[in-house]
Amino acid sequence: MPALRLPAVTALFTLLALLFATSHALAAQPLTPSLIENWMASQKALQQWGAAHEDEIARYEEHIDMSQVNPMEFNAETMLKPLRASGLYSQAERIVKQHDFSSMESWAELTIRITKAAASIEMDQTPDAFDMSQIKAMMASGDFTPEQEAMMQQAIDQSEMMRKQLVDDINPADKKALQPYLNEIMRLMEEEVR
Repeated sequence: MPALRLPAVTALFTLLALLFATSHALAAQPLTPSLIENWMASQKALQQWGAAHEDEIARYEEHIDMSQVNPMEFNAETMLKPLRASGLYSQAERIVKQHDFSSMESWAELTIRITKAAASIEMDQTPDAFDMSQIKAMMASGDFTPEQEAMMQQAIDQSEMMRKQLVDDINPADKKALQPYLNEIMRLMEEEVR
């Protein structure tokens, strides 16, 4: 029986799902250049602040079992939980308020919205990213155990949900507003992952 090898894209989808959830609170507010620039400035400030508090935050992040978090339900509350648990929430909130955000929640919701739109733009440039035909062909071969087939079906289902969230559910105006900032936003995201 062949070893189960899911495309690397599936791992990307899982990571993206953890970062992206539908944001409702800021959905009506257009992404203006000043809003995007304030967010980017707040990201930079929070990254610097976070580096100084990395150990404190990490102690609380490691207690969150991300395998138990439904990626489609990831939201601002889930994102902010380690800050609250570590007692650092008010410090982080002061930083976002210096960048014209009313609260950490509004900042987190905008972060999710911007991140999803940026990921959608990236996905537009990789049209085969959601192609699950190889996995479907593997499943049709009959060479896998029911457990392996269930894992493959789960990958297909997750891919479809991600496609919907990153392609169908993204406001085209958000993507258009972010386009001039995309390279800088992607750099910020890469720095955040490091």
